Amino acid sequence: MRILIDTHLSDEKTDGIGRYLNELVRALLRIDQQNEYVLLTNSGIGVTHQLQSLEAPNLVKIPVGLRGLDWRAHFVIPRIMNRVRPDVYHHPHFDLPWFHNIPSLITVHGLKYIKHPEFYKCQSGSTRVYLKRVYMETMMGLSIRKAQRVIAVSRSVKDDIMSVFKTTHDKVSVVHLGSPLKHNISCTDADISKFYKKYGIKGKVILFVGAQLPHKNLIRLIEAFDIFQKSIGGMFQLVIAGRSYSSYSKPLDKVQELALEEKVIFTEHLRDDELKIIYRTAEVFVMPSLYEGFGLPVLEAMNNGVPVIASNLSSLPEIVGEAGILVNPFHTQEIAAALEKIVTDNTTFRELKVKGVERAGNFTWETAAQQTLETYREVYEKSG
Repeated sequence: MRILIDTHLSDEKTDGIGRYLNELVRALLRIDQQNEYVLLTNSGIGVTHQLQSLEAPNLVKIPVGLRGLDWRAHFVIPRIMNRVRPDVYHHPHFDLPWFHNIPSLITVHGLKYIKHPEFYKCQSGSTRVYLKRVYMETMMGLSIRKAQRVIAVSRSVKDDIMSVFKTTHDKVSVVHLGSPLKHNISCTDADISKFYKKYGIKGKVILFVGAQLPHKNLIRLIEAFDIFQKSIGGMFQLVIAGRSYSSYSKPLDKVQELALEEKVIFTEHLRDDELKIIYRTAEVFVMPSLYEGFGLPVLEAMNNGVPVIASNLSSLPEIVGEAGILVNPFHTQEIAAALEKIVTDNTTFRELKVKGVERAGNFTWETAAQQTLETYREVYEKSG
């Protein structure tokens, strides 16, 4: 098979879909030397980017000048298809290009703004974000109908797809993600000291990794941390590692309202080498999200032996299992109590560290690649 994969959404900030693409493609090339892979890469990435630096006998890369959700993709990608003539096309998002008849599959990472439009109302520029939601819902519906198969990154997302779009059960395959950031990464005391100094970290770390968006529930996390640190003492800091958005400033506003400027640190996006340090040194990882399609940072934290507190909504119970403490994300007191239990109960702390590593071992990119490859074969054989 000649398999065309659109990876232009993988840019220099390798989070979310970018991390999915980087890890999936690398794993596919490790397990499959028989099929030919053609990648549509982001022309703006540097030579050191994980995808740009990939080399394999069965790999071809075609740079494209597309950025994010780019309407030009509906014209640019079909033209490339006519030239490359792939057997299967994998689009990693909800907006499958229109003008082509190549057997295709899409990956759906979540339906947060379709299932929960109230998240948009928390952001400024309401007309723009409303139009974006309408575009997403329309394009996802069209793409699910046009694609031969749909990959959902969790059973929770599959259930949402079937509920919203009335898709048949056998059209949607669940392929869980894996965790690339291993817990045994070595870093020196000097590395840690330099990192802490850069971001002003002086205490023990309660960690959140993810974008600063409404569905991440950061307001309640900050309120819960305030309750926790008043109860336990002043030796902890909450580190929020993820990009901020000008349309949503409420997390920073809440920090200022509670006078927590010295206790809550916003690092913006962290490089992988920085993430490995913060995962290595964090006392607890917290993800109190109101919606997650998968929750990759939770898996990475468990793989690094960091005790996890997670929301009991959407995909997170599916990923965490019994290896973390699940909480009602609407109850700040419950989040605060879970934090206090982990940092004051050594038995719970040690048990969660061990269980997390064991649980994370069930999710590998090789397994994800093998299941994705099987889906490619099914799409190809049905098209024959």
